[in-house]
Amino acid sequence: MNIETWGSILSFVKVGQYPDLPCPYCQHHTLALDKQSLHREALPDSFRLSASRHCRLEEARKNEAKAKRQKETEGAFEESWLWGITSLIANISTEMKASQWSILQCIGYFRCTHCNGAVSATGFVKSHKPISQNTVVEPERIKFEYFSPTIPMMTIPKYVPDLIEVELMDAFKQFHFDPLSSASKLRRAIERFCEGEGASGGNLHRKIESLQNVMPDEAGYLMTLKLVGNEGTHAHDVTEDDLLQAFNLFEVVLSIFERREKFRLVSKHRDQLNEKFESQ
Repeated sequence: MNIETWGSILSFVKVGQYPDLPCPYCQHHTLALDKQSLHREALPDSFRLSASRHCRLEEARKNEAKAKRQKETEGAFEESWLWGITSLIANISTEMKASQWSILQCIGYFRCTHCNGAVSATGFVKSHKPISQNTVVEPERIKFEYFSPTIPMMTIPKYVPDLIEVELMDAFKQFHFDPLSSASKLRRAIERFCEGEGASGGNLHRKIESLQNVMPDEAGYLMTLKLVGNEGTHAHDVTEDDLLQAFNLFEVVLSIFERREKFRLVSKHRDQLNEKFESQ
């Protein structure tokens, strides 16, 4: 799993710097944003904050920065009148620059340069509209929240049971707009894993404990992943960064299915060698 790629698009990214993503069709890391396909529409201010968690985060950062500047200006006035006026002017200038940004809704397409498959994406664009002709126009920033079909965020081995893959793909789908729901879906994927391995116990913790003798390393990872899933299901302190690390751990756990298949494929050669040399 490429944590760096997914980590780079957690917030608004310059359109020209949007990274290539893994293709859901051919699994090559060659799914590129078609910038010409982007279509933008106005988003009413009254709806903006309820439309997107990322829009709310942007607003919260903006208000936090504004409050910090106001506090600094008040402190400057306490030191001297001249220093306070200088700080106030700088504050007003910053506010004017901030007001030149607007958030629009958008839709666009990604195209795979390997298999030519297409993925649609919807989200939001931060567009810079300077109030002065002398102001340099800043590049647009974009944040996609929905991809169709869902883009896999890690390599899922082909031998992974379908029930696990379905839950995991739902976790990937919800990652971009609702980390808590994504963490909850990850927990369901862990439950499916335990059920498939014949785990026993009345709750997830005990089921994972029952696997410790047969797969101690995987059980240790699952215990950590359970904490993330529980937080997403029952609390609210799961971030996208937490989920990226959790997905990376679960990818290691799921590699057990591929290892088992490799052992199965070579088992006949082991039997042949045992039969030949044990009889001598």
